[in-house]
Amino acid sequence: MTSTAGSPGLSTPSPQRLRPRSHLAYHHGRSDAARLQDEESDALYQVPQSTQVPQAPQVPQPPQVPQPSEGDSVLDVSVIVPTYNEVTNIRLLLDRLGTALEGLSYQIVVVDDNSEDKTWRVAEQIAQADERVKVIRRMNQRGLSSAVLAGMAEARGRSLVVIDGDLQHDETKIPDLVAAVLDGGVDICLASREAVGGSYGSFRRRRKLVSYAGAAMARQLLGIPVSDPMSGFFAISRERFELLADDVNPRGFKILLEFLARGPKPTVDEVGYEFEERVNGSTKLNGSVGLSYLIALGHLMGQRFRRRLRQSSEVARLSG
Repeated sequence: MTSTAGSPGLSTPSPQRLRPRSHLAYHHGRSDAARLQDEESDALYQVPQSTQVPQAPQVPQPPQVPQPSEGDSVLDVSVIVPTYNEVTNIRLLLDRLGTALEGLSYQIVVVDDNSEDKTWRVAEQIAQADERVKVIRRMNQRGLSSAVLAGMAEARGRSLVVIDGDLQHDETKIPDLVAAVLDGGVDICLASREAVGGSYGSFRRRRKLVSYAGAAMARQLLGIPVSDPMSGFFAISRERFELLADDVNPRGFKILLEFLARGPKPTVDEVGYEFEERVNGSTKLNGSVGLSYLIALGHLMGQRFRRRLRQSSEVARLSG
């Protein structure tokens, strides 16, 4: 304790003490032993000078969406290649794509569903030497349609082309598909086996019948005015993709159906191509693929019916 100058009988409390002034005046005249006991008690009320106010925990912020840099400038086309166990085809396909895309600014996005034959490893080796190739290795997801959507989500092109990784699609038709979207202004341009110049190649009779039936059902039930709605080889504008990205069904094998049947009616063009026989690897087509196609058709029909019902109800409400 300190004494105020000129007033030896008055004590000024230490700035570190939290006890009231009356207590300090009380023990000022007591014995040394009693004062010592009080000093020890006072220590319990002292606040350390270094005490800091605890900080409130920081609330996690949502991740920031990366903004495109100069190196991420928009390209003419992004080619999406979904793969599964195509190790014998992927290197040749990427070579052919590089040749077919000369004169265009492009990227190739390989989306591999963790192939057992390590297709992803070969693609990654190529990507290390060519920055135009990007590889997405999906560890916990499977499916052609979802793989296509994953690749489109990473794409930087004004047009997006989908092509199989089995060498059965004619990559030399890609510039025509891209031109129809970028120069012709259509929403979707599909490579068709039914259009002028197109062919099913060496399709067996049974497979041709299945393809014809599936195409006819899509045209009749969904009102899709295209010759080959089951095609897995097509180009779509970035605007059409972004418009429908949150609505398309990521299941199944025929993602083109989703882009054709959902949203506003698209403008469409077609380019004929000859379907090639698979040379290496094994086909992914089986009975479950056909079943998935029928389920997708039914799902799209149901949604179209509900949309028309809502529109009719709205018209009736406004007219009533």
